[in-house]
Amino acid sequence: MWWILLLISIVLGILACPFFPFFSFYFFRNKEKDEEQLTEVNSFDVLIPCHNEKNRLRETLASIQCAKDEARKIFQKLSVNVFVGLDSCTDDTVSDADGYAVAIRSFSYSSKWRVLQELVHCSSADWVAFVDAGAIWDKRILRNALPYLCLENLSCFAPGYRVGTAGRVSRSLWLLEAFLKTIENKSGGPVSVHGATVFYRRESLVAVLKALSGRNWLNDDVALPLMLRVLFPLQKILYAANDAGGFVVTDSSPRQKSQEANARMRMVQGNLQWIRFLTPVAHRLSPHVLVVSLRRVFRLIWALPVTLFILALFSAAFEHAIVRGRILWPVVIFFFALSIALAIIKNPAFRASMHALLTISGRKSQLEDDFKWS
Repeated sequence: MWWILLLISIVLGILACPFFPFFSFYFFRNKEKDEEQLTEVNSFDVLIPCHNEKNRLRETLASIQCAKDEARKIFQKLSVNVFVGLDSCTDDTVSDADGYAVAIRSFSYSSKWRVLQELVHCSSADWVAFVDAGAIWDKRILRNALPYLCLENLSCFAPGYRVGTAGRVSRSLWLLEAFLKTIENKSGGPVSVHGATVFYRRESLVAVLKALSGRNWLNDDVALPLMLRVLFPLQKILYAANDAGGFVVTDSSPRQKSQEANARMRMVQGNLQWIRFLTPVAHRLSPHVLVVSLRRVFRLIWALPVTLFILALFSAAFEHAIVRGRILWPVVIFFFALSIALAIIKNPAFRASMHALLTISGRKSQLEDDFKWS
C-alpha cells in the first residue's frame, strides 16, 4: 500500500504546484511593513551578451537608446553605459552596434555565463541590467524603474516579458505566470524571472556571482534570483509586469529554428542543473525560498506525464476510429500508467529532484548512484 500513498502524494504535489505562491504568501509574507530606506542611483550599465545575433542586436540597442533619452529628461545626472559581449560570433553581429555609443568586448568562451561575469567585472555602476539581444524596451521602462531602484532593500527588479508572435494559448500561459510571480512579490519576490531583461544591484550581484563561481550556470535568470533570495534574506526581488508603467519587455523578430532549439535545450538543462545543486542550498539556508521554488520544480516534473497522457488520448481516439464506436479504455489506462512510469524512470527533472532530496536528507551513498544526472 505504501506505493499507492507515494503515487497519490506525487500526483497531489504536481497538481498543487500553482498554489505554492499562495502558500508562500499567506505563511511567509511580511506582516509588518518596515520603513523603506532610499539610496541614490547615479550610474546604470546595460550588459548584453551576444552569440550570432545579427539584426536582433540593432533592434535592442535602438530601444535602449530611446529609454536612455527618456530617462535623462528627468534624471539628468544619471550615467548610463552599454556593454556588448560578443561570444564566439561567426556572423557580423558587431556591425549592429554601428552608430550607437557602446563598448564592445569580444570573448571566445562559448558560454553566456562567463561572458556575463566578465561584463559585470567591467562595470562599476550602482545597478546593471542583463539584456538579451532581441529584447525590445518600452521607452518608459528605465525612467519609471529608477524610483524602485533607489529602494535600499531591493536587489533585483524584473520587468515582465511578452513574445510578440505568441498565440492565444501562449499569451494565456504568460499571463498566468505573471500573475503567480506577482503573488510571490508579497513573500519577498520570485526565485525565477524572465531573462530577456533583469536589473540587479551590482553590489549584491557580485557577491552572488562569487558564491556561484566554479560552475557554468545555464539559467542565469533562475540561479541568480534564487541565490539573491538565499544570501540576502532582507532584500527583495520585485517582479513588475505593468503595461501602464512600461514594465513589459517584448521579444523582437523570432530566432532561426536552430537557435530557438538550442535555447530551449539550454533552458531544460539549466533547470535540471539548478534543481540538483541549488535546492539543497536553499533548504539549508532558507526553507522559505525553497517553498517558493517548489512551484517551478513541480512544473518541470509535471510536463512529461501530461504530454504523454495527451498522446494516450490521441491513441484512444485513433483506436476509436478503427474499432466501431468503441473506446478502448484499457489502452488509455495503459498509456497513462506508462506516462507515470516514464516520468519516474526516464524524466531527468525527476532524477535531478531526487538528487536534491537525497542531498537534503544527507543520505547520498548507494541511493545516489541510482539517480545519476548527466
